[in-house]
Amino acid sequence: MLGWGIGVYRQKNDGITPATFESPVGNSLATWETGLGGLDWINELIKNGSVKDLGGNGYPIRYTATANNILPIIIGVPPLARARETLPLDEGDILLKNWKDETALVKPEIVKCNLSEWLIIEAFDLS
Repeated sequence: MLGWGIGVYRQKNDGITPATFESPVGNSLATWETGLGGLDWINELIKNGSVKDLGGNGYPIRYTATANNILPIIIGVPPLARARETLPLDEGDILLKNWKDETALVKPEIVKCNLSEWLIIEAFDLS
């Protein structure tokens, strides 16, 4: 394993209820890549009950949490402090059409979030 590709998204249904594993993602709030310890922050939030683990096999693993539990973290220092500034590519990598090549924090979309809104967090194994 090389690390994690992480994305935080709004739900398409306005986030009125917690996401399920099948919930479609809406607009992106943040995306970044990290090394092996890149999920430590979310594992701590699961332990304290702030995040619900929706399962998955790494392609992706999905979580849901309210904006008030996630936005202060992604706007602040961790976990983005551990993010790679630009995302490396290797020959033979397959890129999806919405792939971003850098850490992104989408502030205009973040401002639109209601603090009680349920978000989706996805973590992809970068093996």
